[in-house]
Amino acid sequence: MTVRQLAADIVSGDLALVDLLASTARSDEDLGLRARCLEVLGRALEEAEVDVQKGVLTSLFGPRQI
Repeated sequence: MTVRQLAADIVSGDLALVDLLASTARSDEDLGLRARCLEVLGRALEEAEVDVQKGVLTSLFGPRQI
């Protein structure tokens, strides 16, 4: 699968994929793999609706602190 295809899956609401990519990006895995996960998530953020954007950001950074 390409970065574009994975991002499209996220844009369509695949939050399980978001969680997988976000947890990999935060892991101790290979830096190249972590960077590709962030690339997919970033591309999805550019096109996603607000609810998916919130899901991506929450998966990466946790709930927003007020």
